[in-house]
Amino acid sequence: MAHKVMTLMIGTLASIVLVTESAQAEGPGTGTRQRGPYMIKGRDGGDCHAYTITAKWNLDSLLGTPTVNGSWKWTGSGECEAHLSSAILLKVQVQQTYGFVKVKPIVPDVNKGYGYNTTGAYDWDELVCSYSGTKATDCFDADTAIHLWKKGTVVDFVVVWD
Repeated sequence: MAHKVMTLMIGTLASIVLVTESAQAEGPGTGTRQRGPYMIKGRDGGDCHAYTITAKWNLDSLLGTPTVNGSWKWTGSGECEAHLSSAILLKVQVQQTYGFVKVKPIVPDVNKGYGYNTTGAYDWDELVCSYSGTKATDCFDADTAIHLWKKGTVVDFVVVWD
């Protein structure tokens, strides 16, 4: 009887390992990058001088669906507030092919840390795009987006607003 139980336990463990390996996430991964000095639009319509802007991200996938999370923080003049439509665009690149992934957290206050964000899931054909401000103007087809997601890295970012 003990032999049969041991065989069942080993078989179950092998199934668990196979499921875990097939469900592993893929994507450009996690990272941070800093830029500065940088000009961003203020809530009052004027320019805000940012001494530094730091972006952080986690671009992954779950069960074949791309997931995006990220945020940004900035240092600058204490009187300036970033425009509420501000977002970051992460440049994902493989060789000469690149596109941008938008991350739209709650806009952070100057000198106060990262803005809050939650992970979101996207359709492949709406994930990696070109942008005019925060509006997507042209997105890659699903096959190209999947290629960028699996093989690409985040090489830069920009802060945009409407």
